[in-house]
Amino acid sequence: MILASGATCDAIQRPHIQLCGDSTILMTFSAIRTDAFVVVEVDGEAADACGDEVVIALDRGFVADIDADLRSGSWHLCPELRGILSDMRVRRPAGRLDRLYIQAKATELACRTAELLTAGALTPSSGSRDLSEFDARRVVRARDLIHQRFAEDLTLHGIARACGLNRSLLSRGFRLMFGKSVAQYLAHTRLDAARRLLVTSDLVISSVGHACGYSNNAAFTRAFGRRFGVPPSVTRRQVHLPPCPALSER
Repeated sequence: MILASGATCDAIQRPHIQLCGDSTILMTFSAIRTDAFVVVEVDGEAADACGDEVVIALDRGFVADIDADLRSGSWHLCPELRGILSDMRVRRPAGRLDRLYIQAKATELACRTAELLTAGALTPSSGSRDLSEFDARRVVRARDLIHQRFAEDLTLHGIARACGLNRSLLSRGFRLMFGKSVAQYLAHTRLDAARRLLVTSDLVISSVGHACGYSNNAAFTRAFGRRFGVPPSVTRRQVHLPPCPALSER
């Protein structure tokens, strides 16, 4: 299924539902596969798509009306959205009431998709089409665990066990979905958190490193320099520089 904003009928070659202004067009599409995806294309920005999808095209005004921060990407089609699509598929547009029903369901589908995306309730599938939804959800759980517990002594084995995956599948899935190894993602998460602490707190630099999972201050300083191009001490000094007199007089 493709949910698109700023698309036109001429630009879409696959079976689709077009919802632009007051017009709705229903074309025949096949049964919804259990391994289907919801692909969001916003303002004409193409997103990865494959297979036999249903296309739902929304004009920009609709996206503005529902006040949703829709961004291009790909997600596994959850049972709730698949149910809405099934309701639309079995209803044939024989009369005006049927067409109104289908249009209402298309609107429900778009709004519910936006709500689920905003809530982070859909499982990303970008780069993970070789993963089942079951495995993709666990890779996402591993990412969330890193964000929640990055200050702890995390290991690949421990993360994999906590998320119900073997190390090989976790490593492969992480690269497919997030473009980084687990170790790289963990390091970047720690260092980004350390930079925020340097900017927003008065903790001494060694305490900042320790609070973000680094037991060795020298290792923290080297990693920080590789990530941001300057050592932690420079970042701290830049934050506390006095204002420029010429600017403060303006």
